[in-house]
Amino acid sequence: MKLRPALMTDAYTLWVWANDPTTRAGSGNRPLVSWSEHHTWLARKLPDSASLVLIGESAEGQPVGSVRFDTRDGWRTATLSYVVAPEARGRGFGRALLVEGVAAVRRRAPAVRIEASVVPTNETSRRLFELLGWETEPPSADGRLRFVEGREVAV
Repeated sequence: MKLRPALMTDAYTLWVWANDPTTRAGSGNRPLVSWSEHHTWLARKLPDSASLVLIGESAEGQPVGSVRFDTRDGWRTATLSYVVAPEARGRGFGRALLVEGVAAVRRRAPAVRIEASVVPTNETSRRLFELLGWETEPPSADGRLRFVEGREVAV
C-alpha cells in the first residue's frame, strides 16, 4: 500500500466511505453526512495546515482507505482518524494505513504525540491499536477508549 495526499477528486469516494453503515457504527453511529456538507468540509480541510488527509492505495492503484491527522496546537499533538473502504476490509489495510500514516505525519512533525479515540463497541479498531502497541489512557468523559502511539520520541 502507498499513501498519497487526498485531493478534491477524492471527495465522492471519501463521502461514500463516511456514510457506510459499518463505518458509521464504528464511529458511534453518527448521522449520515450530506454531500454538500462533506464537500464543504473537505474543501476546507485539504488546504488547512492543521490537517493532513491521506489516501491509501493498493498496489494496483485502487483507493483502499484514508487516514487523517488533525492538530490544534501546532503539531505538538494530533488526533488520528481512519477508515478502510468497505470492499477492502479484512485484507490488512487498516494496519498499513496506521503504520504508514504515522510515518507520514512524523516526517512533518517528528515529535508529535498521536492520539486516537475509539468507540468501545469498535472491536476491530481497539484490537488494531493494541496489536500495534499503542498505549491506553483512561476513557474519555463520553466513554470512548483512548490510545496514544507508544513510540518514544526524542525532542
